[in-house]
Amino acid sequence: MNYNSDYIKWDILINMSDLVEGIAVVKKGFKAELHYHSEEEEYVFLHGIGKLYNDGNINIIRAPSKIIIKSNSIHGMTPISDYVILLFRFRKGKFENIRYTYTNKYLENKMKSKL
Repeated sequence: MNYNSDYIKWDILINMSDLVEGIAVVKKGFKAELHYHSEEEEYVFLHGIGKLYNDGNINIIRAPSKIIIKSNSIHGMTPISDYVILLFRFRKGKFENIRYTYTNKYLENKMKSKL
């Protein structure tokens, strides 16, 4: 199971009932549609710097970092650096059983970066 567009590529690496792990490469310019789901999620920033919206707060996250996104928290991430490599993890699965709800609001990076 994977997804590929001009700004984001992701793939599911592990897809079991008690663990879902995937990896994403997100390029600068990606407009993240804010979303939520009932499952808690972990983001592990492996490379790059991103702007993360999580439950009403915006933070700048630098790799290496691990962020916990609580159940039903509205969230989304867009790169500040040229790209971000992100591991995402759910402790419940399978991936096809995780119901994403999208808000029709987007997080963009309008910051200029020399990183």
